[in-house]
Amino acid sequence: MTPISCWTVTIAAGWYRRVYKPATEAIRQEGIECVCPSPTEADLFLWLEERRRELLVEATGAGLEDVVRQVARERGKRGRASSGKLLSRR
Repeated sequence: MTPISCWTVTIAAGWYRRVYKPATEAIRQEGIECVCPSPTEADLFLWLEERRRELLVEATGAGLEDVVRQVARERGKRGRASSGKLLSRR
């Protein structure tokens, strides 16, 4: 087994701090919870990343926090977010 380099740890920590943590904090602030039964924070993050990719086609530059707000607006209109394709357990 190859030891993990300090660069790998630094890159992962930076991604966690700049991407994952702000997105999960935005998820909590908007109260997005019901995209699947008992979603984990990671489930919600992955689902929102998929939604962000979809939105990139519609409007360039959509960040994860923009997607959280968009999903919250959609959830308000329909009562819940609609997508099970990414979170369905395989």
